[in-house]
Amino acid sequence: MPMSNLTAEDLSNIPLIDAADIQWRVRDLIGRAITRKIWLLLLDAERRQLPVFLPIDGLPTHAPPGESMGPFLRAVCQEPTREVVCVLERPGGYGLTPADRGWLQLFASGVTEAGLGLAGMVLSQTHGTRWLPAEEWGS
Repeated sequence: MPMSNLTAEDLSNIPLIDAADIQWRVRDLIGRAITRKIWLLLLDAERRQLPVFLPIDGLPTHAPPGESMGPFLRAVCQEPTREVVCVLERPGGYGLTPADRGWLQLFASGVTEAGLGLAGMVLSQTHGTRWLPAEEWGS
């Protein structure tokens, strides 16, 4: 469902039930990629988006080996956060690169380490957004 005419209050009351809901929300909030960053959408137990929208800027091309996002996610994802949507924004095409997969895997392992659920991964790229099924980015 397109969200462009809805207020922030309206959005906070619409749960993100499936991949299509999440992709629409990301399309409306982030849209096409401009730069390289990760966005976090925090969801409560009813899968409603919390009023916190976190960008992580200054990403190097490759995720740092041996690092964890778990402590960071534990620190920023306080109650009532139950699940997180990760959006990888980067200029380029629809296909994932090995560097993209590295960042997505680092994020997914950090979510698990932080004791949160992963509601989904979305790629924001030059031509739009697309849902990323686990088989595309998983190890």
